[in-house]
Amino acid sequence: MTSSEFMKNNNSLVGISNSDTKNSTAGNIIEQNDKNTVSPFFLSNTTGISSSTIPDAVISILFNDYTNGFRFDATALRLLSSKSGVEINENMQSALKQQMFHRGDGLYFFFEHIADTETRGGIVECANTLLDEFGCFEVPELYALYADKINEKIVGNADDFEKFYEQIEDRAFAVLPRHISAIE
Repeated sequence: MTSSEFMKNNNSLVGISNSDTKNSTAGNIIEQNDKNTVSPFFLSNTTGISSSTIPDAVISILFNDYTNGFRFDATALRLLSSKSGVEINENMQSALKQQMFHRGDGLYFFFEHIADTETRGGIVECANTLLDEFGCFEVPELYALYADKINEKIVGNADDFEKFYEQIEDRAFAVLPRHISAIE
C-alpha cells in the first residue's frame, strides 16, 4: 500500500514523506527510532510508583472537579488535599503527573478527558501503521486526522497533540524538529 492509498483509505489527503528522504516544513516528523529510547508512557510504568498509591478520593476529585486542568502548585495542592482529606506528598504528585497528560502551559489532564480509550488506541494504531509502512509521519497530519475526535479545548494544536501522542505511545520513536531534514 502506498502512502496515498493509506491516507485515502483513512479519508484524508495528506502526504507522508518517503523513507529515503524526510523533509518537514509544515510540522514535526515522527520517525521510527532504532535506538533503545523510552517514551514517557513507558517510563510511567517502570518507575516503581504505581497509580495504586493514589487514593480514590484524590482521583475522584481531580477527575470530576478539574476537567479544565490541574496545576501542581502549592495553592492547588492544598485545596486538593483539603477536599480529599489526603496529604498530597511528593511521591503521590509524581505518580499523578505520570498518569496525566501534561500540556505545554503547565496544566495536567486525565487522558479520558481528552479522548476515549478507543480513540487513543486508534491514534496509536494509525501512527504505528505509518511507522511500519513508511518509517515516519508528520504530526500535524496525524493531528488533522483526529482533531475532531479529541477534546479540542485541551489538545487544540499539533504541538499539544505531539505531547499527547508521546504520552500514549509505548513504541520508541524520534521527533525531528521543524525545518530539519533527515536523510537516511
